[in-house]
Amino acid sequence: MRPAAGPGRGLTPGALAGLQSSAGNAAVVGLLAGPVAVQRAVMDDRTWQSLSKHAVTGRSAALKAVDAALTAYHGAASTEGTTDEELHDRLSTLAETLVVWRQEKQQYTGGPPESGRADAAERLASEVEEERRALTLRLREGVPAGEEPGTDYQNLAVYQAGAMLSEAGAFTGASADERRQVVATMQQTVTKEADVRIAMMRAKITEAHRQFRAQGAGADTVGLFTAPEWYFKRPGTAFSRADKDHIVNEMLKLSAASPGMLIVPGSIVWGESSAAGTVLRNGAVAVMNGRIVHETTKRNESADVSGYHPSPEEAARNKRADRGLGARLKTNFERAGEAATDSSTFTMGNLTVSLEICLDHDKKRALEDWKNRGGPRPHLQILVSAGSRLGKAVVRNQGVGTSNDALDLSSREREGVGALRQVHVIGERRPDTRMIGPHELEQHTPYRARPAAPVEGAAPAEGDAPAPVPQDQVTEQRRLEDHADLQTLFMGIYRLPG
Repeated sequence: MRPAAGPGRGLTPGALAGLQSSAGNAAVVGLLAGPVAVQRAVMDDRTWQSLSKHAVTGRSAALKAVDAALTAYHGAASTEGTTDEELHDRLSTLAETLVVWRQEKQQYTGGPPESGRADAAERLASEVEEERRALTLRLREGVPAGEEPGTDYQNLAVYQAGAMLSEAGAFTGASADERRQVVATMQQTVTKEADVRIAMMRAKITEAHRQFRAQGAGADTVGLFTAPEWYFKRPGTAFSRADKDHIVNEMLKLSAASPGMLIVPGSIVWGESSAAGTVLRNGAVAVMNGRIVHETTKRNESADVSGYHPSPEEAARNKRADRGLGARLKTNFERAGEAATDSSTFTMGNLTVSLEICLDHDKKRALEDWKNRGGPRPHLQILVSAGSRLGKAVVRNQGVGTSNDALDLSSREREGVGALRQVHVIGERRPDTRMIGPHELEQHTPYRARPAAPVEGAAPAEGDAPAPVPQDQVTEQRRLEDHADLQTLFMGIYRLPG
């Protein structure tokens, strides 16, 4: 018989050390902060029924779904041959049923309980969270790490997944249609939002890597895949730390199966609660060849807490609404961001890269990090956003800047157009960063590679002069390429500066 979840099935010291060494940066230490080593069993059915019993109200359909998911988990945990992946899936289903029940009771993230069963539900959710995290981090040890990033990258092949998202994290327009199609094919008893978005991302990364290989990219070319900010932001209830760990695990698996491609799957909004209050975070991870290359935490809140507290209209209708919750969530978000020790700038092989999230770019975080860090400017600047413009260039001359934005550019005249994606080769001047607007969509055409054109008066690139590249693979210097569709992935191949 398989032993039930309990103290003996927690995160081992070896797993903890392995996770830290696989990341290779201090940012992951923050990911591991918290009561990971303290493991306890997920309560059994009898205990749950006793704790959640109510003298007046019966058990709703949402609560009965929790009952069934808990029974299914313990059945799997006590069955010989059940894998950690299967147990994690059962726990994820249980966690999602608790989220559905909480939302039915209109309990906001970090808000006061609005049910007599709230304490029992919070205890069960806490135990499920701890066990899920232990399983997730142990599963990470099984992700095969490929080669270290190369040391002679000369070209960059850019692929960007377009997506339209609301401030609350809901897909909109054509992206909402895509999500519905994926949900229909998954046939889940309860919609596990993290897995739905992972499945959507998997299809895009798999296709991007297929194109990358079909284009005959050599060892001197690194691929870059990005998605917009909030791609992993669950509406209504923020993802938990265990959800976040699970998403990173799946991105590591995808990167292991997509060698040679640096993957930045947008950003992940997640949170956790303690006696000090609920803290929400918005972070981005960069993975390559089954390895965490870098992880950064957003410092400046800009609608990241939207959807997780009552709106002014809701507060006006509900006398019990916590009117100060939004302000507290924002304050805690920014305090956590300021306390983060990670940098927006990192080194990958022979390349220096900056990775920023939305408002951090407007606040010149990469510029400040570069000044504090010293040394040459980055070769590559990556921005994932929902409204910020690629305008605070920090890359060296002839470096590449990319932006992937979730802003919905649809209009009454032209529906379902998509979100903004940009690639710019930085010349002597700053890039023209005007957002493409509805009035410009009629003139918009999909990306086409253009021959390189000489830039009069441009300063020479730092380092050695780059070797020639076939002209059909080079974009015109100082030209901003805009995508306002959702289907195109390939954005061109660019020469990296020396």
